[in-house]
Amino acid sequence: MSIQNNDLINLIETTFSVDQYKSKVGDDKNIVVVAFDVKDVDPAKDLSQFIETGHDTIDVDV
Repeated sequence: MSIQNNDLINLIETTFSVDQYKSKVGDDKNIVVVAFDVKDVDPAKDLSQFIETGHDTIDVDV
């Protein structure tokens, strides 16, 4: 099952951070770390799967 429009509404904060954290998989000058605040583990896993399957990523962590 895939994420549908508004499935994660009110489960993800509207603000996210860019490069607030250090990269775990490479040199910080070559990697961008984007962090989302998700209110529960299951929606976080759904978002993780969506990001991993829809975009070229190196690592996604929940």
